[in-house]
Amino acid sequence: MKSVLSFFFCLFGFISDAQNLTQYSLSFVDRIKYNPGYSGIQDANIFVHHRSQFVGLSPINFSNQTFMADMPLHRINSGIGLEVHNDFAGFLSNTSMDVKYAYHFKVKKSKISMGIALGAIYQSLNQSKLTVASGEYDGFVVHNDALLDNTTISSIQLNTSAGVIYSLSNFEWGISMMNLNNPSTNIFKTNSFEQNRVFVSNMSQKIKFGTNMNYEVYCLYKTDFIKHQVELSNILRIKDNISTGLTLRGYNTNNLDAVGIFFGIKFLRNFWAYYNYDIPINSLSSSNYGSHELLIHYRKAIKRNIVKKYFMNYNSRYL
Repeated sequence: MKSVLSFFFCLFGFISDAQNLTQYSLSFVDRIKYNPGYSGIQDANIFVHHRSQFVGLSPINFSNQTFMADMPLHRINSGIGLEVHNDFAGFLSNTSMDVKYAYHFKVKKSKISMGIALGAIYQSLNQSKLTVASGEYDGFVVHNDALLDNTTISSIQLNTSAGVIYSLSNFEWGISMMNLNNPSTNIFKTNSFEQNRVFVSNMSQKIKFGTNMNYEVYCLYKTDFIKHQVELSNILRIKDNISTGLTLRGYNTNNLDAVGIFFGIKFLRNFWAYYNYDIPINSLSSSNYGSHELLIHYRKAIKRNIVKKYFMNYNSRYL
């Protein structure tokens, strides 16, 4: 029985290790997700991001949702942000909330942003949904095991991350460390879920074609110093109204995951909508219909200096 439970928790422990770094093929849009240095780096933004993973593989829910917002604080050369993230992996769920802050400064023609994120992770497991060999499940859930009951168990832990962004003209490079304090949630009597420290690096280069079109190569690298993953995105934008391209996740036969095809379009005045479909190219390719991703982005420019002029007339009664 213990070996069965160990296998279960190893499986979902692996998934929960990456709860802040869930695979998102549209991560080049809401880059603040992996690096708090992007907080308020340009304009005010709101992102609503959803991903359904391994569709058709299992009736169990594998999905992720993220809400993020950030804005610049020009007077103090800073930016602030907020992120709420849900990660559902079967009967195990992770909900995290982070407050982000970044300081921006210029060095000659380049710009550097240094950010930090402080938050908490809430993890829960519905034990009544689990089944084991010793259990009886004919109308009632009876596990017949001292380690399991029918309640939902949960745990909460603080979390921190930090990152730096360097940008020069059309080039950008960022590095960050997620789960700096290596948080561990204890939701089971004999097991803990450790959130491994993860190093993330992103690099991008834009090439402009006239005034209406640009092409960007975006590379994202993630590692917990045991596993490594690379994503390469090719992005074509037309007048900042239409975006399309391809993303490849993986770089060899051991970690090739999917090819993402995405399309984005501007609607209304300050809204963009993006859709991505991941075509699986790994060992699960024959068992699921791929992954779907939808992102809504609201962006609003905030002027650096807003000065209002009023007609002033001296009144001796008041200063």
